[in-house]
Amino acid sequence: MIEISTGLSEALVVDIINRKGSVEHYYHFLLGFLAPLILWITTLGDRAETICVRSCGPMDGLIREVLPHGVRILPKLEHALLLENARATNNSKLRVETIYGFDNRRYYDSTAFRSLKRELEAKLFDSVEHEKRALRDAFPAAGPRIVFIDRGDPTLLYSTGDSEITCAGRDRRSIKNFPECAHFLLSQNLNLLPCTLEGKSLAFQMALFETADIVIAQHGAALTNLLWASDNLDVLEIMPRDRTQKSDHFSALAGHLGQRYHLLTQGESHGPIDCDMLARQLSKIISDKAKPRNSGGLFARIGNLLRSNR
Repeated sequence: MIEISTGLSEALVVDIINRKGSVEHYYHFLLGFLAPLILWITTLGDRAETICVRSCGPMDGLIREVLPHGVRILPKLEHALLLENARATNNSKLRVETIYGFDNRRYYDSTAFRSLKRELEAKLFDSVEHEKRALRDAFPAAGPRIVFIDRGDPTLLYSTGDSEITCAGRDRRSIKNFPECAHFLLSQNLNLLPCTLEGKSLAFQMALFETADIVIAQHGAALTNLLWASDNLDVLEIMPRDRTQKSDHFSALAGHLGQRYHLLTQGESHGPIDCDMLARQLSKIISDKAKPRNSGGLFARIGNLLRSNR
């Protein structure tokens, strides 16, 4: 028998298999780890068992935020050894449950996503409402609430050998002239809130996307939070032209959630964006939002659904 230091003689060891990438990054963590874990836990009812999951590095705080009791987060190696031990023995007190993630557009599930949103809204209700009240005073003007997301300072883990992928979001992509664009849009008297999400609680991110009418963000993990937004949201994704991999994660996600998706191209992954073009595109989005949803909105939904099913 393999020796482990967890001190566990009885546990339900959960093997969460995400579809791609590392669960130490937000997109794969939220869709590939936390979502299936939460939905699976709802099927357990009142069964009182010690549930063991692997560490997700910088995302562990979000696990504790949502599941403060009843879930034990183990270091990756200890969790792997415990899984191996449980599978190698017939010990009925040390059992394994395998569940699968949604972090690939082929596995997006609108019904599961709605259930996840309901579960987390219930679990985090007080915290989300507190964040919403604070956000009401954060938007500077009248009109549709526009959230413009920048990339903040990454956690130090991503620059160490302990990280599964030694590259944070800002290392892969950024908007060189984000401050200038934010200042320009604010000068147009738009109701714009520039922000970063690194280090923010899940309650804050849920409140932010539930509050927003329009979200602007470069292609990246922040847009996973579309899960919390309503189907009245317009999302404008900034996509670098030099991105070589298929990049329809968020157009597909918006389609599954009934949200209107728009695209603005960026010359390169760390280059500037055209602030005038962004302002013009925003102006059109705001104008279209004032129209009845059953006109242009219907065609936007159809377009989103077609993109999500390509």
